[in-house]
Amino acid sequence: MTIVYTSSISQWTDLDFEWMKKELPAARVEKAASFYRQEDERTCILAGYMMEHLIGFSDIAYTKYGKPFATHGTMHFNVAHSNGFVVVALSEEEIGVDCEWRDTAVIESIMPLFHTKEQQRVTAGKCSFSAVWTAKEAYGKLLGVGLNYDLSAMHIERNRLYFHNERQRPYVYRTVYDAFTIAVCTYRKERPQLVDFKGSVLYANGFC
Repeated sequence: MTIVYTSSISQWTDLDFEWMKKELPAARVEKAASFYRQEDERTCILAGYMMEHLIGFSDIAYTKYGKPFATHGTMHFNVAHSNGFVVVALSEEEIGVDCEWRDTAVIESIMPLFHTKEQQRVTAGKCSFSAVWTAKEAYGKLLGVGLNYDLSAMHIERNRLYFHNERQRPYVYRTVYDAFTIAVCTYRKERPQLVDFKGSVLYANGFC
């Protein structure tokens, strides 16, 4: 099963963020404090708290490309954020996730990096720029290479991923939630489940 936890900094109060800081390692709090904008600082805190709550920082390490992974157990995860919106995806297999503001304007300098079919769909208004871009980000994060691959060789057809027009093993699932496009790249055929992180935390903490 693949679960995608979502949250936004707008869901939390000033007191919530102060409480989150106390739950995080000092290095994460210092990293958050280094950001100039409050939105970026709080996004860093929220993403950190979600990882701490769902995985635990003591069990997280990073690859040479910066992909986080769990050092213990069989759970795989990936994290993404955009404009104060954070997603953390969990799965039994390697996974990549990305999110982007749904109405992100077309960036003309990036369009040549899209597959020909993707360029045609975006230009015709049949597919949003964010839907294409998040899929490419998610695939690169699944592989653990970021965007260090031939972006124009990859495209999606009915949730199946093609590279140089040959079908590959991964599936890509996309949705729009809270005005953000979310793309999940996974080796699992079943569709991911969306879960509101704050609701799950409050529910779990409701027991005594």
